[in-house]
Amino acid sequence: MPLASKPLLGIIGGAGRMGRWFKHRFEAEGYEVLVADKGTPFSNQDLARRCDVIFLSVPMSAFQEVVQEVGPLLSQDQGLIDFCSLKKVQNELMLKHCPQAEIVAAHPLFGPGEDSLRGRKVALWPSRGRRWFDWFREFLTTKGAEVVLVSPEEHDRIMAIVQVINHFMLLALGNLMDDSGLPLEKIKDLATPSFERQLEIVARFADQDPYL
Repeated sequence: MPLASKPLLGIIGGAGRMGRWFKHRFEAEGYEVLVADKGTPFSNQDLARRCDVIFLSVPMSAFQEVVQEVGPLLSQDQGLIDFCSLKKVQNELMLKHCPQAEIVAAHPLFGPGEDSLRGRKVALWPSRGRRWFDWFREFLTTKGAEVVLVSPEEHDRIMAIVQVINHFMLLALGNLMDDSGLPLEKIKDLATPSFERQLEIVARFADQDPYL
């Protein structure tokens, strides 16, 4: 079945920071985007029944419940794409509870503080089907993103090094500065260029959603 020129998109958890970030980027390209979240007029099931592609931008603690709710409602013509920072278990849950729709495992390797997709990396894997995977990959690359094709299993092994160790180092730096009792502005006054870059990274890290 050929793709509609502008498929209707839905973001479950679209009121969160990452959900809003992608909503704005899709809308800037002329897509209509429906959002299901607390206080929105649409429910998760509304999106499952109406949208061509459903994005899951929910905390990992709520992921299984949401997939069990919407997965059985999706047809083979629809796509389900998640944004979780871990992939293996989440991918298995989507395949199990969503027997018909196409499945794409996605991990944006950046936070909602970025200005655009240009130069940013997104891990992708076509878990079932190619149509919506190809559509999303084209959207990302057209906006300047670098798509990294990686299986959920390999993704999680790599992220155990990249993300966990990186987060540990940033937390340690933040805690050391906090324990010093020195005002941040005083530290910045004597910061070298390389340390200033580290401070910028710590600030972006502190701004990210820890639950995705």
